[in-house]
Amino acid sequence: MTPREYDMSKRAEAREELRQRILASTIELHTEKGILGTSWKDIAGRADVAVATVYNHFPSLDELVPACGDLLMARLHPPGPADAAGVAGNTGTTEERLERVARELFDFYARGGAHLDVFPGERHLPSIREWEAHLR
Repeated sequence: MTPREYDMSKRAEAREELRQRILASTIELHTEKGILGTSWKDIAGRADVAVATVYNHFPSLDELVPACGDLLMARLHPPGPADAAGVAGNTGTTEERLERVARELFDFYARGGAHLDVFPGERHLPSIREWEAHLR
């Protein structure tokens, strides 16, 4: 009898799906309660997992907050230098190009809404400062 082949891909997919659910739940809670107002128990309850599962994926805020920030920025897609040529372009008057840039910035803040308002009161957290430095 040949040994059965073991495929880890389904387990890896399930683990990643669980990680994403924890992150999505955390982002929702941080938006509602702030980072410091959100407990691990809150996150576990929202994600429908045990508190130990949250800790298993994210042992501290130093891992959780940057992961949430990265996911949020991927969802919101802030305009950056790589987007400048596409947004400003070489067509139209200077006024039209500036208008396109301004519209893209306003659209970004509209997409971000309440998510972006969480951070000003909690910028003193080392994980927030490190994540913001990473964005620059």
